[in-house]
Amino acid sequence: MKRFLPPCYGPTQSFNLRNDYRRLAIYILCLTYFCYTSYHASRKPLSIVKTVLHSNTNGHPETSGFSSKGWKPFDSDNWSQLLGGLEYIYLFVYACSMILSGFLAERVNLRYFLSIGMFLSGISTFAFGLASYFQIHYYSYFVFIQVFSGLVQASGWPAVVTLVGNWWGKSRRGLIMGLWNSHTSLGNIIGSIIAGYYVETNWGASFYLPGFIMMFGALIVFLTVIEHPNMVTSNSVGSDMTPQITVLRNISESNALRERSGKDDLKPLLLSTDTTRPINFIEAILLPNVFTYSLLLFFAKLVSYTFLYWLPNYLTNVEHVSAEQAAKLSVLFDIGGIIGGVLIGWFSDTQSHTQGLNEDENTLRRRAVACFVMLACAAPLLLAYRFMPTANSLMSLFILTCCGASINGPYALVTTAVSADLGTQSALQGRARALATITAIIDGMGSLGAALGPLLTGLLVPYGWSVVFAMLITSDLLAMFMSLWIVVNSHRHHRRIHHRVQSTTNLI
Repeated sequence: MKRFLPPCYGPTQSFNLRNDYRRLAIYILCLTYFCYTSYHASRKPLSIVKTVLHSNTNGHPETSGFSSKGWKPFDSDNWSQLLGGLEYIYLFVYACSMILSGFLAERVNLRYFLSIGMFLSGISTFAFGLASYFQIHYYSYFVFIQVFSGLVQASGWPAVVTLVGNWWGKSRRGLIMGLWNSHTSLGNIIGSIIAGYYVETNWGASFYLPGFIMMFGALIVFLTVIEHPNMVTSNSVGSDMTPQITVLRNISESNALRERSGKDDLKPLLLSTDTTRPINFIEAILLPNVFTYSLLLFFAKLVSYTFLYWLPNYLTNVEHVSAEQAAKLSVLFDIGGIIGGVLIGWFSDTQSHTQGLNEDENTLRRRAVACFVMLACAAPLLLAYRFMPTANSLMSLFILTCCGASINGPYALVTTAVSADLGTQSALQGRARALATITAIIDGMGSLGAALGPLLTGLLVPYGWSVVFAMLITSDLLAMFMSLWIVVNSHRHHRRIHHRVQSTTNLI
């Protein structure tokens, strides 16, 4: 294990991160939070910048690369198809690459995997903005950047979820993951603020700072990440290390530390002593509820990513606000997402257990009930927001925030707590190395929905935004049906078990 320790393993000790399991676990949680915040901050600028790429409403001179209708080649009448195509290409490649990413994350060192992925993601983000500086107007250039971005950005999610899974356990997982998953919305907010600041003066600069943050994060990951608790045993640090800087000499010692602290939430999800081979794709997708939750995320993420990429455009073209103001207003959707992620995580943790179901079945049933409640609220909220008379009214802002909570809440729960639940369920029979693969399958399926939503929106916009909202409401209802399906199946299973118990009792 010594060869896999990060270069700053020594300096890390000076920050008191090597002295006990708790501080290492908190450091990993905070670092992965920063990492995925930067991933989402780098994805957001395009949704803000598209408002000026297809419409030269901000006084840019034509010599700066803008025609009277916008930035070439997006100044044509089919601008929505061109921009929607870019988003679809990125998300489709991202979804397909997610499966490969999950496969690799189970088999390579996560410090190398995540740091390389983040560095290349920063390069791709920076390169998109360079089109403004070098006056690039070839659609093929933007397509290439989007393909490359989708490939390298898929490295993030399986890696950070597995790192958190290695260091954090099951206790209060819904609430902890709900808080942790706020990085998605926070990244969108930061990306919106950065892009909104530059969009009306130099749209290319909207991509520079997010790209730099990604590359800086890659350096921090490479220098400091410790992949697993068993990588800091006494054997890994060498016999020349003094007792003062020897951390967690063995797993038994770290377990004793956790017992003394009384915190089960620090117990690793993945048992360090497991040396079995990683689970394969077919085995993973056939596990109970994996495919159903994948479909749920497909429809939920379709709605979420349509808002992510098209809400600023909707605000500028329908509500007639400026590009900068649209960027600021779209932040409310992500603020709602943070609130929704925390609420749904807390709610899914606090529901009562159903007798007759084992712990895994009870947990997954509670998650499905929580998703059903929020998705049921989302449909009328979407309908109400479509017919709000003005984007700046208090009621409109409130409903937009509630839309973010009810849409992003289930999305956040499934990609984090549910993925961790499914990746550590008893049906795995001790096969610990499954979390990254299952996470990749679920998020990969969700990303296909995320790719389809913006693409359909680009195709439907010419027919009116009411058609777009009808598509979003339909998708939300289908996601709600998937959650209901899981709840109904769990109750059927409970009734079968109850019937067997009653039959056995009668025989006795």
